[in-house]
Amino acid sequence: MTRDRTALAPVLVLAVLLSLATASPAVITSTPQGGAWTSPATWQGGVVPTADDDVIVIGPVQVVGTVACASLDVAWSGTVINAPGWNHVLQVAGAVTNAGTITDGSGPFRLEVGGDIANAGTWSNDQTGFSGTGDRTLSHAPGAGLQTELVVAEGATPGITATTPLAITGDIDLRGGSLLLGPDCSLTLVQGRFSGDLFAAGNDVVFQSWSYLADCTLDDPVLVGDALTAFQVRFTTRVTNTGLLQNLSSSGGSAIVVEGDLVNLGEIRNDQYSFIIQVTGDLVSEGDLAPTQLAFQGASEHRLALGPDATIETPVFLPEFDPTTLIAETPLRFAEGLGLGVGTLILEPGADLTFTDFGGLGSGTVMAGGNAIRVAGTGALGDLTLDQAVLADQVALRDDVTCTGGLTVTGTLTSWAFAAVDVTVEGLLRNEGTITDGAHPVRLAALDDIDNQGVVSCAAVVIAGTEDQRVGIGAGLDVGTFEILSHLGGDTFQWYRDGEPLAGATGPVLVLDGVDLADLGTYQCVSDGLWSRSVEISESLATTAAPAVSPLTLAPSHPNPFNPATTLRFSLPRATEVRLAVYDVAGREVARLVDGLRPAGEHTVLWQPRGLASGTYLYRLRAGDSVLTGRATLLK
Repeated sequence: MTRDRTALAPVLVLAVLLSLATASPAVITSTPQGGAWTSPATWQGGVVPTADDDVIVIGPVQVVGTVACASLDVAWSGTVINAPGWNHVLQVAGAVTNAGTITDGSGPFRLEVGGDIANAGTWSNDQTGFSGTGDRTLSHAPGAGLQTELVVAEGATPGITATTPLAITGDIDLRGGSLLLGPDCSLTLVQGRFSGDLFAAGNDVVFQSWSYLADCTLDDPVLVGDALTAFQVRFTTRVTNTGLLQNLSSSGGSAIVVEGDLVNLGEIRNDQYSFIIQVTGDLVSEGDLAPTQLAFQGASEHRLALGPDATIETPVFLPEFDPTTLIAETPLRFAEGLGLGVGTLILEPGADLTFTDFGGLGSGTVMAGGNAIRVAGTGALGDLTLDQAVLADQVALRDDVTCTGGLTVTGTLTSWAFAAVDVTVEGLLRNEGTITDGAHPVRLAALDDIDNQGVVSCAAVVIAGTEDQRVGIGAGLDVGTFEILSHLGGDTFQWYRDGEPLAGATGPVLVLDGVDLADLGTYQCVSDGLWSRSVEISESLATTAAPAVSPLTLAPSHPNPFNPATTLRFSLPRATEVRLAVYDVAGREVARLVDGLRPAGEHTVLWQPRGLASGTYLYRLRAGDSVLTGRATLLK
């Protein structure tokens, strides 16, 4: 019998269509009555969803074991809950949208999501994991929040973007992935730990209840509330603290690395255990700053600004062996001291420097620029260089202190309670206050002139310059010894005052028991026919016949920053000896551009450095007692 091929064709077409329909994903909707996920009675049409199906839940559906679907949409009337017991998991390859309820039953319920998450209902299961790779979004309606532990599944690398403000109750562990906060999308940690990478983009990160950061990196966050940290926390670009930032005491010590700028508008402190902060950028602090330690690292230049009532109540350190510059834009107050290492602190105009409590300074260079320096506590300054400093109130010094560009004392200069001090002054030493011994001796070595308008009653004053010097003694220098060095190297010596030999003064150093009005005159020493420079002792510098040095003007270098050369301009109202030199931030001279007598008028000097690294350099113009300083930045 012959088979009718025409009659068989519709049957074959129908079979193919049925086969395709069976293989294609479907939209599976639960019944209003719901039931167990694996029961056909739970689903309209009696078809249990597969991993390829999109699921809509409009009734209560109970997850049993491990089940999967392509996407999940929970309507306002729907509920997804786990069966009693443990190890119940719903794996959603794509997006999850919830307007109803996703919650735990009598045991923990895990949900794994490979796409977007949007919540407008109740989301309170034990754990929600991000699976897969690629970008996706996370959002919830106002007031909805997420009450779940958010994690990244093993091997997953999701890039998550928040498109609405987020409020999350539960731990967040995004290690392996990252969370980016979109514009005006704050993150509120209602309760729990945050770990992983967060790109805050200047948005608020709000801490409520018992929330903290641990093993995480946050880029450009604004911290609001009580922000606690545990273990290693890293901030990049910038971090702004508006509330309280401190370590989590229950985890012991903690460290914060700020790879960028730290802006403190609130309070930063340690809680019981060590809390160390490292900053590679600039620091602005309007509030209290009291961690265990604050260290500047990385960059060669850091700027520091404090609010009117702010004090740094922790030891501050620059790198010990790398020349680093700290630039003060405002007055600074240190309660626990400053360690410059081989670095430099530059005080910009109006930026006075005050040490309170136990604060002090034990190394480096301070380019004071005429600003006042005070030590109001029990600390001291020692083993450092002060340039153009004004010592106000009471300042204790220790060990060796070199003062370049002159020194002005308007308060009391004394020794530290535990050590003597040797002070060497290059430039005019002007005393308008008191220079006196403390518990240990104060010894002064003046390489230039002295103008005393106050009280000097320290252990020793040594006139040690190599050019003619003048000493205005005021009411007198009631010192243990007053010495004038001849700097002559002959075999026989004779000192003269006003051309008359001094009986018994036959050594290379003239030693007097203090000086008063009876000692006025001009002193010189002769040795083997060679005369030393002259030292004139008078009641005041203004009454001497020596001409006063006229003021200078020093224009900013141009261009600045520069490469390969910059021009320095200065003017002299009268002819005088001039030295124009350039120094690196460690105080080392790298170039001497002018050294000698120059006539009155305008002068232009080209500085074209060779072999110097990029960075900030200081140029100093000196004529007699007048010193002016500028700054230029070389860029290569």
